[in-house]
Amino acid sequence: MTYKSNSDIYFPYGKVIPIDNNNYFHYQNIFESYSSQLRLKRNNANFTGKVAWTVSHCGARSKRDQVVDNLSKYIEIDVYGKCGNHTCKFPNEDDGCFQQLEESYKFYLSFENSLCHEYVTEKFFNALNRSLIPVVYGYGPYERIAPLGSFINARSFHSAQHLGQYLNYLDHNPEEYEKYFEWKKLFRVKPETDKDAWCDLCDKLYRNRVDETRQYQWYSDLHLWFNSIATNAKNPPYLRRYKTNGQSGTNQMMDETDDEFSLTNLGEVCVPPFHDTK
Repeated sequence: MTYKSNSDIYFPYGKVIPIDNNNYFHYQNIFESYSSQLRLKRNNANFTGKVAWTVSHCGARSKRDQVVDNLSKYIEIDVYGKCGNHTCKFPNEDDGCFQQLEESYKFYLSFENSLCHEYVTEKFFNALNRSLIPVVYGYGPYERIAPLGSFINARSFHSAQHLGQYLNYLDHNPEEYEKYFEWKKLFRVKPETDKDAWCDLCDKLYRNRVDETRQYQWYSDLHLWFNSIATNAKNPPYLRRYKTNGQSGTNQMMDETDDEFSLTNLGEVCVPPFHDTK
């Protein structure tokens, strides 16, 4: 029961799913509220926040701190939590903190502490569920689990300078910035819960009990399996059909052998978070 798509029980931190036709008008009203908030950000003369990051694990093996330090040379970044000098009004409530951030900032850094295949934590989905654009840095299958044009992948850029320039471009061009929220007309974020995973487990146990032809699988080396790539993973069909307006920075993956964001330059890349496999 892990976040890896080839787990016996797939348990990600969240999902992006199509809007149910029965609730179409309900979510259209939600989208209108997003649009109103975006317009408020645009017209609010006191709104000066650009990029926010909440972090309590300093010095992560992914070297995300180093990436943020480099990026901060080109765009203003406010750091919340134990590793920063800003504090959320509700430090023990993720939802309350993100509500505060979306009222003051345009971008959120969803930078992972471990660069493991498919490891995407709730910070990405929390930002995606708000009027914030997630800027992601990790080895997650972002293009597979979220609509193109809903996030910005740091590893799509050769350097922190190029990424900072693009974020500043969006900050000064509200029409281009707001394109990153068009996907909300068709999709919504569904947080995963423990209940979902336990129900899947019960269902699997029941099916194995009544179906004697089902095969079983086991793992002789769990660390090796954790570092493997799920070769059979595919985009959900509803995301494969989704088209974007051609935003740059979302699907322009560069050669990873010599750029600043190359995983090969980061030393110890993946430390399986067995203590936090949810």
